[in-house]
Amino acid sequence: MREYKDGTKIVQYLSLVKCNKCGKEIHNGEDEFFVTEDIIPDIVHEIKISFGYGSNLDGQTFRMDLCDECIEKLVDSFIIPVDIDRWIFND
Repeated sequence: MREYKDGTKIVQYLSLVKCNKCGKEIHNGEDEFFVTEDIIPDIVHEIKISFGYGSNLDGQTFRMDLCDECIEKLVDSFIIPVDIDRWIFND
């Protein structure tokens, strides 16, 4: 048997995302929060890099948010081009 009591639950909402490189801010709009992180506009991307054994950064994990423009600038600075897969939508 389970008994429940009324209580207060504190929920945190994501209200703002900033590009770590340029500082661009993305707000949700009127509500000033993102209901879930899945609906953050695709102009800012979360990047997570974990460094393993043997790396100079062994055991560290970097998390950052980068906007499309900063990702393009980063990729353009590469000596060897990245592989790009493209989605093709048929209507």
